Amino acid sequence: MPHWVKVKAVLIGVIKFMLKKVDKNAVISEEGLFDEAFSHILKVEGGYVNDPLDRGGETNFGITKKVAELHGYTGPMKLMTENIAKSIYKTDYWDVIQLDAIGALSPEIALEMFDSGVNCGARWAAKWFQRSMNLLNRNGTMFENLEVDGFLGPKSIAAFNLFKNKDHKYILKTMNLLQGMRYISICERDEKQEKFFRGWLGRVKLTE
Repeated sequence: MPHWVKVKAVLIGVIKFMLKKVDKNAVISEEGLFDEAFSHILKVEGGYVNDPLDRGGETNFGITKKVAELHGYTGPMKLMTENIAKSIYKTDYWDVIQLDAIGALSPEIALEMFDSGVNCGARWAAKWFQRSMNLLNRNGTMFENLEVDGFLGPKSIAAFNLFKNKDHKYILKTMNLLQGMRYISICERDEKQEKFFRGWLGRVKLTE
């Protein structure tokens, strides 16, 4: 067995051990949490789509043409590779909202934030996370209400660290409620978007 393979196996073992110390129900795949999240998104988003009613326009692997161009991709969206999509997701939808730090405490919340961020925008996912913590901070006795700006800095991460593992399910449910409210608002403002409503509801998880 090559040395790097042994090192990887040891590191994965250490990460799993530390996650179990934090949360006995924590699960991490051999590929890592981001890879697990990306695999899920590929299944949900599929490949190339160009629906005239979709306000995002052309997409491939869930990445819009506008976002792809911002990352320097200028070719046809149909030909954009999975690796390009993965790089964009890591930068714009994972790292930007601190999902490694969040995932170390709750993989479930990190996976939920990534999925909702892909569908609605990373800042929306971050705002729902901040609003959920504010609603659950026991009337400000745990920490002062966070500014709901969609930017997750040290204050937001420190606040999350104050929650016990048993509170994570309430944060998760509150975020899903806020996500559902967002979908309702979109469809009430533009009835054409009702075409996507049933599919969007599939991303709202309210059962434990």
